[in-house]
Amino acid sequence: GSGTYVEAQRLAYPLRSRTRFSEIVGAEGHEPRGQLIEASSDLANRELARDLGLKTGAPLIRIEAVRFADRTPICVSTTWLSAERFPDAGSVFADVRSMTKLLAHYGVRDYRRSSTRITAAIA
Repeated sequence: GSGTYVEAQRLAYPLRSRTRFSEIVGAEGHEPRGQLIEASSDLANRELARDLGLKTGAPLIRIEAVRFADRTPICVSTTWLSAERFPDAGSVFADVRSMTKLLAHYGVRDYRRSSTRITAAIA
């Protein structure tokens, strides 16, 4: 092989309280989609419990997914949801492939993010 190459085309991705991956990628003329990597059960540690407004030790569902613009992987996301509020969320995400659609499945029509944490790693 001859190394790793970085795609020259860039995707503008503003982060706001109502940022939606599908809307941003679609507005840039690309086909957005998500693919479930793993869904697992977890328990809320102190930090997650605080962030989600739950008690420490509350049951959670952890969803790890890769998001694409067309066929190009853009990011890997990890989302924690209350297992009581969103039972079977991993299976629902596998079917709908969108966090917004997953939340709508459970009656959440609109939401605002309170924080976003971004990390990077060498591919």
